[in-house]
Parts: sequence; structure tokens; C-alpha cells
Amino acid sequence: MKPAQKSAISYVINNPELEQYFKHDGLRTVLCSYAMQASTPKWLGYTTLGQIPCLVDEVTAHSEDLSWDDINDFNEILEVVTYLGRATGEIYFFFLEDNMKVCSFIFS
Repeated sequence: MKPAQKSAISYVINNPELEQYFKHDGLRTVLCSYAMQASTPKWLGYTTLGQIPCLVDEVTAHSEDLSWDDINDFNEILEVVTYLGRATGEIYFFFLEDNMKVCSFIFS
């Protein structure tokens, strides 16, 4: 997760009409990414921490790997896999919930 960046063009051109469509820079980044990139991560999203709009991106197995060095016991493996499953389920739930809000905002 990182703070969302303002559009580069918004520093040069001030157009309140266009700005009303993107009140959240994270939302703008996500929508533009889906519209313009064929390889957008499916967990790309946005949120707000305090007053700071943020971009949320997944950590894929290709970019980070879990360290399994300290996990040697089968019961420990089951415990870790259980936590990973719960975390994945929660991420998916919020992903669906946020997407429903975005869709209703866009198409309303």
C-alpha cells in the first residue's frame, strides 16, 4: 500500500469539471490501470488512511516469497496455511465489497 499520486496533468491543467469524476486519486489510478493495461493485477484497489488516498496492490508470489525455513512441524504448517487461507478470504471479501461500491458509484 502506498499513497496515491495525483495525475501529472492536474499539476498543469486545472479543470474542475474533470476533477469531479475522480475525487479519490487511488480510484483514478485503479480505473485507468484497468482501462489501459492488459496485465493489471486483479487485487489492485484503493483505500483511504485518515485523509490520505492510497493505492493497494497485491504482493504476488512472483514479487515476494514466504520464508518456510522455521516451519518444520506438520502442525505448524497446517496452522500457517490456515492463517493464509483466512487472510486470502478476507482480502477477497473486501475486494468484492469495494468493487460493488465502485460499480454502483460509476454506473449510478
